[in-house]
Amino acid sequence: ESMSIKKNNSPVAENIKNYIKNNGLKQSFVAQEAGLKKQEFNDMLNGRKIIMVNVIPAIAVALKTDPNTLLGFSSMKEETKWNLHRTEA
Repeated sequence: ESMSIKKNNSPVAENIKNYIKNNGLKQSFVAQEAGLKKQEFNDMLNGRKIIMVNVIPAIAVALKTDPNTLLGFSSMKEETKWNLHRTEA
């Protein structure tokens, strides 16, 4: 059960944890800013509670970033843009 939640939350949980660490933030601060209980947020990051898609924007705002970054799309942005504008031969 726990393993499947962890798998489901990946890579979002890892991205959030890395973002918190890299920006010298505290989980409790981010939870509060996102309108989540500290324990609830900790459970999400550690695979004990599903990260619902509707809380991702609030977490992104708390981290002063955007949902795409947390979902791991930022590194693919240029590549995706290129694929969207490519015409089939």
